[in-house]
Amino acid sequence: MLRRLLPTVLILALLVSAVPVLTPEPTHSAPGLDSRSLTISTSEAGATNVTFDFQFDITIPGLLGSIQLEFCQEDPLPFEACTPPAGFDISGAALAGQTGETGFIIDPGVTANDLLLTRVPAISSAGTVSYSFTGVDNPSNEGSHYVRVITYSTNDGTGPSTEEAGLVYAIVDQFDVSAFVPPFLIFCAGITVATDCSSASGDQINFGELSSTSANTATSQMAGGTNGVGGMSISVIGTTMTSGINTITALSSRGPSSPGSSQFGINLRDNSNPNIGQNVVGSGTTGPIGDYNVVNQFKFSNGDVIANSPLSTNFNRLTATYLVNVTQNQAPGVYTSTLTYVALATF
Repeated sequence: MLRRLLPTVLILALLVSAVPVLTPEPTHSAPGLDSRSLTISTSEAGATNVTFDFQFDITIPGLLGSIQLEFCQEDPLPFEACTPPAGFDISGAALAGQTGETGFIIDPGVTANDLLLTRVPAISSAGTVSYSFTGVDNPSNEGSHYVRVITYSTNDGTGPSTEEAGLVYAIVDQFDVSAFVPPFLIFCAGITVATDCSSASGDQINFGELSSTSANTATSQMAGGTNGVGGMSISVIGTTMTSGINTITALSSRGPSSPGSSQFGINLRDNSNPNIGQNVVGSGTTGPIGDYNVVNQFKFSNGDVIANSPLSTNFNRLTATYLVNVTQNQAPGVYTSTLTYVALATF
């Protein structure tokens, strides 16, 4: 707690002195500067280029020409012995801002721990003033440190002081807080999957008996999310449906369903012709792209990227619709295809 040195000190000296003639010392009875504060940009020991922001109230209006800021290790009491704090240096500071009573500059006689603001003496008003300094070096040792603030009517800090006060500030150990967020890509596929990949089931689709008069369709689902800054992409790898040497033609170019034609293709949209499929579900940014993002249009080309997100994304679920059409003279057999969905993330 800061305290103001009062005339009581002198009164006690009179009580205990037997000497009839005294040589008086300064009574240091000037009033203090009210509502004073000091804010520093960092309390790290030894930090350089620190900003010191002072604010206080001038309580006595009158002639004001200089303000002394003395930084000490012992205490905040003006005119007491002062030891400069180890490592502290304000000699290279710049006056970055001033409000209230302005027009001050830093006196060129500034030392590592003693700075004088000077101006042509002018009448001041009672009120709040502030002064901001950049380029200060913090003390190198932790603990409490003190500033003595003294105002003068002269421009060079000489003569009787007008107001005196003290401030204390602390240099403390810095807490380093760090955390590691591991990169992740979560992806799942199945006949049905939960949007967050908490569950997935099924890995086979049976179209039953293929018809040349109506489209044969089925669906599967996939979901995924990543914190990769470059997002993620989903590709499909595999072949069209085959039975021995017989095949169903893959739609290498996007096209509509055409019963009676040889067609194999997929898309990732909610379709109306045929009426099957579902649009994306979820709060993420992954979605179908290109030819696989067109309602009622289907395509299949081995290795195609069918969906992506350009940035990190929450989970989304996509539904793949499979279309199979055959001609009337399609060779009999059991037709199969194995498709693999591959998700890649960019970190």
